[in-house]
Amino acid sequence: MAKEEEFLLLEGGEYTKESFPEDDADFVQSVIDQAKIGTHFSDLDERVKFMGPLILEIMEINNEAAAYGQSETYLYDQYEEAKEIHKRLFPLIEKVSPACEEYNAAIHSLSLERTEKEMQTLKARGYVIRYSMLKLFSLKNRILDDLERQDLIQADILRMDLSVIRPAHEEFRTTISELEKLMEDQKAVDGEEFTDPTISTDLADFVAASKEFAKQIQEMMRRIDQGEAFTDEEYGKTDLDGSFVMIDRAAIEMLQIYHKVIS
Repeated sequence: MAKEEEFLLLEGGEYTKESFPEDDADFVQSVIDQAKIGTHFSDLDERVKFMGPLILEIMEINNEAAAYGQSETYLYDQYEEAKEIHKRLFPLIEKVSPACEEYNAAIHSLSLERTEKEMQTLKARGYVIRYSMLKLFSLKNRILDDLERQDLIQADILRMDLSVIRPAHEEFRTTISELEKLMEDQKAVDGEEFTDPTISTDLADFVAASKEFAKQIQEMMRRIDQGEAFTDEEYGKTDLDGSFVMIDRAAIEMLQIYHKVIS
């Protein structure tokens, strides 16, 4: 579909079949709930309280569209239901988009600054496990930032420039190996003063989530290196390794476990 006020099917395109998993909606709701309680960033909290409900509504309508696409009802109703869905979806996207852009820019700027400061502090204090975890988080964001900067749709994946992503991915994998070695030293783990009662399990979960993210990026790069574009049959699948959906899913999992460990 094109980003137009009136429904328009792109030439050679196919109606969406991709839906949001329930975990994504749960995560958005958890962010809204935290904003209502309040954080140290009141300006961001207000933006989340405005955007969050709109995003949940967009996700719900998108899933309705995906179900319509999966059933291929459009083959029989000349996209009449698609037009009705679009009329509800487009105004919501137009309403939330500027706020999302402002929020993302504020988060990004704040995140880069705080992450760099925190990494140096952790390193100075000898908290090598926390440092490695934050380094992985930072490298993940570097990869995602470059994906966002290039602003490609999945069909155009072979046009992607890997000059930033590839070295970041290599450093990411090296850092995972370093973290795994550090985790073998229980004395080192105890010395980092984690308050999480299930720290060993949660650290292992974080490493597993990080490996999954690395795997998804590796598969994306493999496709690009081998000139293997996504086929028409693969379009719309939500469990395809190397797809943007799977990359986002792995990144979200990393984020959730990271915050559990350090909270």
